[in-house]
Amino acid sequence: MLSNIFCIIILYISYTNISYASGFSIPGGLSIAGLGTADTLVANPVESGAFAYNPAAMSFHEGSIISLGLEAVYPNSSVTPEGETKLISDNVDSPLFVPNLYLMSSVADNWSLGLAVNSPFGLETNWMEGTFSGFAGALAPFHPTKTGLEMFNVNPNISYKINKHFSFATGIDYYRVMETTSDTQGFSLGGDGDGLGWNIALMSVYNQWSFGFSYQSTVKTNINGEFDATQILGFKVNSETIIEFPDILRLGVRYQVNDQFAIEFDFDQTGWSSFDEIVVKSRDSLLVAGISSGSVLAKTTNNWNDTNSYHLGATYQLISNLQLRFGYTLNQNPQPEQNFTPQYPNSRRHLFTIGFKHENKGWDLEGGIMYAKWEDRTINNSKPFTGGDANGTSIYNGKYELDGILAGVGINFHF
Repeated sequence: MLSNIFCIIILYISYTNISYASGFSIPGGLSIAGLGTADTLVANPVESGAFAYNPAAMSFHEGSIISLGLEAVYPNSSVTPEGETKLISDNVDSPLFVPNLYLMSSVADNWSLGLAVNSPFGLETNWMEGTFSGFAGALAPFHPTKTGLEMFNVNPNISYKINKHFSFATGIDYYRVMETTSDTQGFSLGGDGDGLGWNIALMSVYNQWSFGFSYQSTVKTNINGEFDATQILGFKVNSETIIEFPDILRLGVRYQVNDQFAIEFDFDQTGWSSFDEIVVKSRDSLLVAGISSGSVLAKTTNNWNDTNSYHLGATYQLISNLQLRFGYTLNQNPQPEQNFTPQYPNSRRHLFTIGFKHENKGWDLEGGIMYAKWEDRTINNSKPFTGGDANGTSIYNGKYELDGILAGVGINFHF
């Protein structure tokens, strides 16, 4: 049994195309149940898709469960630059794909083991040359083109059921960044790396009420890659940088109104203040270019703010084997105007979701669809761009519009 499970995991990671939508945090990306309920599962002791949001939920399930899900993402980012009337779209190939996997097994009295493989963060923007007309002449090489982040999290957990009402879980988060890309018209920067973090979770169930808490630590990933300035400066060197992913605190309360209907409210806080600056340094010495090991090759300032998210979700058992799901989420905006960049544009985000679960003997079929709408944002900075870090300068002034559709299907096997 265990050998078959490990084979499934290896195949899933190896042959699934992991790509990402515009943005940095992928809504609904942890499970198909989360997609259908707008990520409102922190206090849910019933759905197997809740394990990725609160591993302590494992203690309220028996036997073994394997869940597989795949989501298609159709993003749309566009800008009308200041002083212009033409709407220019981000040139991202759609659809993009986000997989998720979970397995859980009761291994002894009150003990459960679980493993999640998912993609909590991701990014892809690709602005065509000339989108921002201020990049001209000597400034043209700094015009941003493709920016990307491809990563996944491998998250083993152990859960202990203290009594019939209360459970505790803890685990390790292994973030694997498969590729980062930050290209301009004149420079190219890419790399990969990994890092470790940890998580803890609690769940409490009392009659119709259940309560959930989970926390994931920050994860610093060391990225090694290459900085290529051959076109402009005639050299390329090996590079290194650090990407620090934010910590996430989740709280939830769920009420089972009757046998058919349940409602849940969740609150999340994401520590986006960890995304303060990106400093790229050389790993080589290149005397002809005046570069020594440790020299700063590039630096961008972001200074994002911590954000809160508010989730409201519900499930309704339409018939004995068919459940309907609904959800809404409001995400605050982490990106201050004084550090705005279209490489990862952000504003306040609204998520609207519907989904379903069809139960069969030994397995379930799940599906969901989400519409994500960022509030239109007009940038009007006064600081001129003179070279180097363009974040927060007037060269990016304009009106930005972002939205997207996510659709996914999944299957759960019960043993």
